[in-house]
Amino acid sequence: MALAAAASLLVVLNAIAGPKVESVSMDLDRTVLANGQLRFFANEPVGSVASVSVSPFVGAAASVSGDVVAVQFDRPLNYATDYEVTVEGVTGAFDDSASQFTHAFRTGEPTIYFLSRAETGDEIRATSISSNESRVVYQADKIQEFVHVGDLLAVSTLSPARTSELTLVSLTDGTVEVLQLPSAGTITDLKATSDGATIGFVLTSDEPDQPSINRQLFTLDLSVDRTFVVATGISGSPLAVLSWDFVAGTSQVVVYALDSSLEQVDLATGAVVPFGEFEGYAGLSTDGTEAVVAEQLGQVALSLGDRAREVITPTPYQTRLTRGGAARLLRDGLRVQVVSIQNPQTDEFESSIVRDNGAESVPIYQLPIVGSEIVTIYPSSNDQYLAIEVDPPDGGSDFYPVQPRSPGVTTTIVEIATGKVIRNINGFAVAWP
Repeated sequence: MALAAAASLLVVLNAIAGPKVESVSMDLDRTVLANGQLRFFANEPVGSVASVSVSPFVGAAASVSGDVVAVQFDRPLNYATDYEVTVEGVTGAFDDSASQFTHAFRTGEPTIYFLSRAETGDEIRATSISSNESRVVYQADKIQEFVHVGDLLAVSTLSPARTSELTLVSLTDGTVEVLQLPSAGTITDLKATSDGATIGFVLTSDEPDQPSINRQLFTLDLSVDRTFVVATGISGSPLAVLSWDFVAGTSQVVVYALDSSLEQVDLATGAVVPFGEFEGYAGLSTDGTEAVVAEQLGQVALSLGDRAREVITPTPYQTRLTRGGAARLLRDGLRVQVVSIQNPQTDEFESSIVRDNGAESVPIYQLPIVGSEIVTIYPSSNDQYLAIEVDPPDGGSDFYPVQPRSPGVTTTIVEIATGKVIRNINGFAVAWP
């Protein structure tokens, strides 16, 4: 009798406990690159959920389909961080008993790559953000540019004939594949999509016995074949390109042309959206929704959706006179910007990098050596870190025809939220995941 009563009690407790988690599924690698998803698989069909929360805070929404509760994050997660996701008020499809779904996990710390040039040969090296160690993954003479694309590196080198060669290097077994270019010439602006499938570059050719190509944009989908596709503008003719970018998470590119026009081109459909003419273009926001363009008023944040414009004016730091330089747009209305801030003791302007939300400006980096120069800055795709390339005083140049750099160039990686210097790299062109 006691055993039967205990069994009955267990049945009742199970009945009122609500759905239970049988398993979870998520792609930890993708969650730091794009807006990822965590899926709870329940032991029964789910009716509804009351709320979802993520700690540390990340915006998220929960949806229900059958026995699956899907939690969609509204931004990429940080690298090497412990998270806990809690879904409250999970009810069954056939009763109102509610339960709680919880899952804790740690995101990975991805490998990053950078370029180190030397008279004895150029090297692409692999490292991690938290380690001071690095290893050579590819070595060649005259490496101009490279990109990380899936389990490959695409590497542009300068041949003895002073034309570009484009090589694919396997990161798994070191296999090398030399690609046949549309024409002999010079490659610049080599870039890759965040999903690791497509590369693109600008090609210029004025070689004898070769078709004349004036800064045309070619793309190559490595998941399909080895056929290069030229990007065409609204007129249907190949675009002559000054600068360009892939739009994160899409099949589209944004192109700033030699005629000062800005266009968005869908590589899948060929559709073209013109945005007008601008005095310059400085890149896309990390989520691909805005472009930094130059107008007479200065730098402007241009929405690719509704075309709204907002002048990028640096917020004064502690009422000091502040002059704005290169800006990079992040999510949630944030940006990082190179600025010159007036020193109240000397009245001289000192170069810094600030995190600016439009209302408050917080310095996150200042040049450590007088006379050194910030060359360029670029954030990680999840807005966690900023790579800062710095030339030393009187650093000179290696005189490469593409992406020339000082032999002493270094890259400092800074945590954007805190300004903490994570590490320094003897090299440049850090390839974020």
